[in-house]
Order: sequence, then C-alpha cells, then structure tokens
Amino acid sequence: MPTHPGRTPLTIGRLLLCLVAVAGASRASAAGAAGPVTFTRDVAPIFYRECVTCHRPGQAAPMALLTYEQARPWARAIRSRVSDHSMPPWQAEEGHRKVVNERRLSRADIDTIVEWADAGAVEGAPGDLPAAPTFANEWRIGAPVVVYSIQEDVDIPANGNTFIKYFVVPTSFSADRWISALEIRPSDPAHVHHVILYHRAGALGSATPDLDASAMLGSSLAIYGPGSDPMTYPPGTAKRLPAGDSLIFEVHYLPNGRAGRDRTRLGLRLSGAPPTTEIHALSLSNTKLVIPPGAGAYEVKASISYNEPFRILSIMPHAHLRGRDFEYRLVYPNGRSEVILRVSRYDWKWQTAYTFAEPVSVLAQTTIEVVAHYDNSEGNRDNPDPRAEVRWGWQPAQEMMFSYITFVMDAP
Repeated sequence: MPTHPGRTPLTIGRLLLCLVAVAGASRASAAGAAGPVTFTRDVAPIFYRECVTCHRPGQAAPMALLTYEQARPWARAIRSRVSDHSMPPWQAEEGHRKVVNERRLSRADIDTIVEWADAGAVEGAPGDLPAAPTFANEWRIGAPVVVYSIQEDVDIPANGNTFIKYFVVPTSFSADRWISALEIRPSDPAHVHHVILYHRAGALGSATPDLDASAMLGSSLAIYGPGSDPMTYPPGTAKRLPAGDSLIFEVHYLPNGRAGRDRTRLGLRLSGAPPTTEIHALSLSNTKLVIPPGAGAYEVKASISYNEPFRILSIMPHAHLRGRDFEYRLVYPNGRSEVILRVSRYDWKWQTAYTFAEPVSVLAQTTIEVVAHYDNSEGNRDNPDPRAEVRWGWQPAQEMMFSYITFVMDAP
C-alpha cells in the first residue's frame, strides 16, 4: 500500500475502526437529538403492550403501570425484575413446542426500560404519551350466555394463613350444554391464588358436601390463576357440561397485608349445537409424593398413556410453595422421547396454562411423562418449614404435583 510523508498507512483494520466510530457517532447524535429515554415516548408503549393486562386497578398485580405517577416509584424494582426475566412472568423455556400465549420482553424492550430507570426515570413530554389501552369492564370472552356465582361474599383478613373454601352452585340445564368459552372472574383477584372448577353429577344443593378433593381431579372443568387467560376453545370444538351437574368452586384465598372481599363468578359462552370435536381434560398427578426435609431438588414423576391417538391443546402445571420446575415429554412406542414443554422457572404466584400453537399429536400407546422438582431447602425463600417432611395436600404448606391437560381425541 503506498504511503505519504506525515500520514499513517490506512490499513483495513484502521478503516474498519473508523467506520465503526463514525457509525457510533451517528447513533449518539441521533440519540442526542431524540433526548433521553422517557416514560411517555419510550416506556409507556412497552407497558401498554406487555404489562397492563395485569398491572392495572382490580387485577392481580400489586401496582398499576398505566400512568407515570403510578410507574415512577417502582422504576428501580421494574428494572431489576425485567433484567432477571422474572417479569413478565413467563416460566417456559424456548426450543420446544411453540405456545401462543408467550409473555416475553424483547432485548430492545429490556434495554429501554433499564436505560430509563438508570437515567432517573424521566417522564417526558405529555404529548408523546400514546392512548392507554381499553379493557372491557367485564368479560374478556364477550358477553356470556350464562353466569354462575358463588353464593356468598368471602371476607379475607389482612394477615394470617392462606385458606381454601369450596362452594357448590347448582345448574338448571335440562340437557347437556356445550361450552365454547369460559372465564373465571374473582371480584378480588389480588386475594385469589387459584380457582379450580369441577362438576359433579346431581343437584348437590348449595351446602358444601363432604368432598373428596383428590377424587374430583378427573372432573375438573377449568382452572384460574393470577395472570391466566380465559379458556376459548378452537372453532368446531367445545367442552360438555352434563345436564343437571352441579358446579364446585375450589377457591384458594391468600391474605396479602390488606383485607378484602371476594365473590367469584363463572361466565360461559355456549355452542348452539354439539361440536364436531369434544374437548376433554385430564389431571396428571402424583398424590404419593413425600419430600424429605431440606431437599433442594427432590424429583417427583407421573405418567399416563392411552390406547387411542389424541392431540394435546394445553398444559397447566400446578404446585405449591416448593415447586421449582416441570418437564413434559412424550415417549413414543418405538422408544423415542421428545420434550414438548419445559417450565424451568415455575412460580407458584403465577399459574399459567401453556396453549400450543399447533395441537401436539400423541400416537396410540405413547406415554406422557412429567418430571417435577421441589425445593424444600432453606434456600427457598417461600418455604414455610425446611425441616418438615412434605406430603400431598390441598393447603399451601403441603404440596401438590398435578397438571391440567386439555385434549381432543383424533377421529377414527
């Protein structure tokens, strides 16, 4: 390469460095022209798109994020939670079967929130604030055809132990009804940890009978948890509610430092005629678990297989305070194994049903296996007593290992 007196030879490496410097200067200039990251221009659109479904008044999240005044005091906490990916609460790993209700922030969204918090959480120009999203005052499934309600108000104390109550609600259907969508709506979602809805044959009356809760798992109709979505079934499918069955609401209440009052309701949208395909549900569980004191990663397994092919629509894992992770795999008749869902960051405070983008085909004689791990150690900050041997039970200090799976049978 020719050189000139007083000039440094321009090598390829130096040329690249120059180009990078120019590009960086251009980006800095553009950023300077736009000004610092602000709530109204940069952060509010992210919150509106990804967060305020839960972070708004009357929902399960502890604070609203609709306005700058609501968000500003939480800026550092928000920065921490989005940086460690604990918010939005998405617990499943990528790389397995795709699900449609995924909640993740992009790297760009995380960087924007971090930069906003680090720069002092500036409000920005009011004119930059986009219109806040609107939400239906009532049902996300649209106006339901039928609404059922538990038949009393439940007072939740500010402090104390969590507790579970059962409510029996009779139905008046003289013929089977077909459910195309359903939504469980606590009136005080901040105090409701979960609702499991069962149906039981016969008119049981409004008084709670002597229920064998573990035996009811096979008759579960729906599950609600913080952050969960209504159940809307694909076109041509519906779930059957047999004529004359009573509904049983199992509601788990969670004191959180302030008193509350709840009256949970169920809204149903019904199909006008029997569907082409019936929705079924199963509960895959291990009621014999015994978790030793101090165990940090105790493994519990369960499995099931069918003689007929079917397709899985969704899976919802459930555990209590010591639940750590769940893995679901198919073991085919030829011995091949495939992981279809791995919930590696299970959080008992967010009960998510993972709905597959494409139903997962399960061949006849294929086994569905689930492996879960439990943290009964002192390192688990939610653990009520690491010295205890923990067995199956419906109270939070006990444990559960079950999965609510919706599926359809393949046509013969």
